Amino acid sequence: MAPTYGLTAAVDGVVAGKTYRLKSRSTNAVGASEYSLEAFIAFGPVPGAPGQPQRVSSTRTSLTLSWTAPTSSAGDLPILGYVLNMDDGLTKHLAPVYVGNGLPGILQYTVGGLTTGLPYLLSAQAIDQNGYSSHSPMASYYACIAPPSIARPVYVSSDWSTKAITVQWERPADNGGCAILGYRLYRTAGSSDQFDQTDPSTLVAALVGADPSVIQHTIDLTAGTVGLYYRFKIQLYNEAGQRDSNSLTLALASLPSKPPVKPYSDATVTGPDALGLQIDPLGTTALTGGSSILQYELQYDDGLRGPYKSVYTLDPLITVTQGV
Repeated sequence: MAPTYGLTAAVDGVVAGKTYRLKSRSTNAVGASEYSLEAFIAFGPVPGAPGQPQRVSSTRTSLTLSWTAPTSSAGDLPILGYVLNMDDGLTKHLAPVYVGNGLPGILQYTVGGLTTGLPYLLSAQAIDQNGYSSHSPMASYYACIAPPSIARPVYVSSDWSTKAITVQWERPADNGGCAILGYRLYRTAGSSDQFDQTDPSTLVAALVGADPSVIQHTIDLTAGTVGLYYRFKIQLYNEAGQRDSNSLTLALASLPSKPPVKPYSDATVTGPDALGLQIDPLGTTALTGGSSILQYELQYDDGLRGPYKSVYTLDPLITVTQGV
């Protein structure tokens, strides 16, 4: 059995945190041998584990990770560097992809040559004179980017009486290389207002969760104002980040009702060269749908039951002349 000896602060005066040179020799009945080669041994523990690797940025084929130094206390040895470990995205077998012995200030590293769509398992370790720390908490990240784009939402329906607007949107053709985690639907307080994502009232709470199956939602605007315009946008997000759509502007209103009275001739206008047609304006909220009427459309044929032609006006009295 090899002889051992334990140096202590009390007996031998060694000080925690220092690195000592040591050498040995043997003595027998004839005398002492030459000294061995020198060894450098530090008086202190191996370092604590660094912080869990965090994603700084990523592309479809690379990951940039950072970590924090371990917590230190009196007597700890200086950190000499760090090791970043990663698996191949399939086997969960970790191997060093970066060894920074002698580079204690490096707390970030970019790993390239990765496969889009694979989840990579990572850990970090610290190094001091006495060896490697235990592994940090594990992390798992995809090599991907934020979704490149998402189309703006589209109108489905609205109802002034229930104060609700329904919109829908399309799933993106390109998810950025990792799974879509969900959608967030935002609205403004009015058409001229900006999106304030710090205001909880502008976020449709039902879409906050990670539910990528949702592609349609009805917004409850009970506290809203009938006839007021609101803007809506979709925020799509994955592990790497988020992307906002362009906005859609809609009024809190229903479609106008079918005109209750058919067009009729205005005798004060109708004559040999002109046909005066009167449209009764929609005078109640129930008929207008809660929004101001922006225009009226009148369709008329060629007098021979041929195709219809349309004219548009803001005035419910429309005059159609020959040749029109």
